[in-house]
Amino acid sequence: MTKVFKDKQGFTLIELLVVIAIIGILSSIVLISLKGAKDRANDGRIISDMSQLRTQAEIIHDINGSYASTTCSAYGDPCTCQDDDIETLCTDINKSGGSLTIHYDSANDKYCAEVQLNTGKWYCVDHELRAVRDKRCDTNANVYTCTNNP
Repeated sequence: MTKVFKDKQGFTLIELLVVIAIIGILSSIVLISLKGAKDRANDGRIISDMSQLRTQAEIIHDINGSYASTTCSAYGDPCTCQDDDIETLCTDINKSGGSLTIHYDSANDKYCAEVQLNTGKWYCVDHELRAVRDKRCDTNANVYTCTNNP
């Protein structure tokens, strides 16, 4: 006894639409997760730049005896800083989506630098060699350190 199979000539329109819909849903999930990964990668670069900024500030202090040259007069595009290396770091932070601010207390020769990351959190470095996540600069009462201030 032989079985006769009917040859199918292709996919129906509904089968094609279902496959296209599934591919669309999967690709949108992948694109959403890639956005978060890109933000985290940029935040990692910003944190690295902040560490280099802290090191550069210490070099400036060792050479000049003061943190005064760590300051910038403009943080937008372009950054305008007294030290070329800090200006380069400021520009790189901006290109990575960060928003850098360097506070300087000339009376007590202290600095504190903070940046808002792409994820909305903050990162702070200061003259006491602190590097702290989720904290900002406290410029009240000439403290100029990283604190819990929101």
